Amino acid sequence: MLDECIRVSKKYIILSLPNAWCVIKGLIIFGRGKCKFYGLPINKPKDRHKWFFNYNQAREFVFERAKINNCEVISYEPYCFPAKGFFKKIIRFLLKIIVAEERYSNWFYGAIWFIIRKRD
Repeated sequence: MLDECIRVSKKYIILSLPNAWCVIKGLIIFGRGKCKFYGLPINKPKDRHKWFFNYNQAREFVFERAKINNCEVISYEPYCFPAKGFFKKIIRFLLKIIVAEERYSNWFYGAIWFIIRKRD
């Protein structure tokens, strides 16, 4: 789909991709609840074509597809869901200092926005 967006665009593509890991990390880490796209359902779901990917995989995918299509990513920005409550803000601050950027990105950035430019 991204390749087609690039093909029909005159110059720029603005793209946003979600980070599913950020949204359901608590469910996975603590073994609670269910997620529609995580697990092994008994019957095949109709919409199993959707992919479960994280922030870093989304970034790598877009950069590589842009390169293949003779484009460049001129900007990309994460969207971070706001931390609610003092305790959560402190934990997030400490984790940003302690853990690697890749792990922090996957845990807390809910989406990533890209601006892609076609090369002349």
